[in-house]
Amino acid sequence: MGSGFAYYTTAEVAYSILTNRCIWMRSCSTMNDYLEVKYGEHLLHKVIESDLGEKFKQVVDACYKGLFVKAWNSFEQEELPKLVNNTYLTCVTEHSKDEDDIGRLSMWRAYGGKTGIALVFKKNIFEKKTSDLGIYASPVAYLKKDQFCEEMGRVTENIQEYSDNIKENLSEHCVKEYLLRIFTNAVICIKHPGFSEEKEWRIIHSLGQKQSHFIEKEIQNIKGVPQIIYKIPFYKNITGLALTDLIDRVIIGPCEFPDVTYQAICSVLSEAGMTSPEEIIKKSEIPLRQS
Repeated sequence: MGSGFAYYTTAEVAYSILTNRCIWMRSCSTMNDYLEVKYGEHLLHKVIESDLGEKFKQVVDACYKGLFVKAWNSFEQEELPKLVNNTYLTCVTEHSKDEDDIGRLSMWRAYGGKTGIALVFKKNIFEKKTSDLGIYASPVAYLKKDQFCEEMGRVTENIQEYSDNIKENLSEHCVKEYLLRIFTNAVICIKHPGFSEEKEWRIIHSLGQKQSHFIEKEIQNIKGVPQIIYKIPFYKNITGLALTDLIDRVIIGPCEFPDVTYQAICSVLSEAGMTSPEEIIKKSEIPLRQS
């Protein structure tokens, strides 16, 4: 893991996050990489239909007879059809020290627009009680089929090794929920290895899971498409997550007016309560002009 997590976006969106002190989570169906959900789903089905899948079924049923079919049918018939529309997320990328001053070129190109900004959050952002907010964070796994098989093989071995403890300490319902989380994460958090340089983490809010009154539902018109979004608020008195406490630095991407953008972001951070914001704002010197 890097030294923190960066949220690459346009200056317009970054300004909105800093002034409104919240980050939006959008439906999985509206994300740029919607088709990547199909990639994880395809891998999962291939494994379940293989010899490894048969062994997985056997070790699960050794804990509770018939449990695999119950869990898999529940996933296939109930969870999967609504997964895309009922899952809301936002994405960040692992940030390394050598990116502190300039950011990452590929991310500026992909997400920065004409004027990009990276909000770099401190590493401990996920040490907060995010579960109390009704959200959870997961790293994206960049796997080929054989690599996913290896991961599922390890899960299978662990269930087999600790089956007695599982039966003694966990109810059938709890184990079923655990299996559903495995299946769901395989679909939502696996991407093709070709995207590995993104080093992505996903912050996820699933309808039907633990809900929280902290997460705010709202209708927004985004690029002409009215849609439901959920907002993660950054207010110390509400969630214990103050935006000024979480931000490690702000990097202004390659753009035509970096000094103008610098002054504006400095002012916004100051109004948000940050002392000496000029010390954490960097202007990337990558010689790139976005068209």
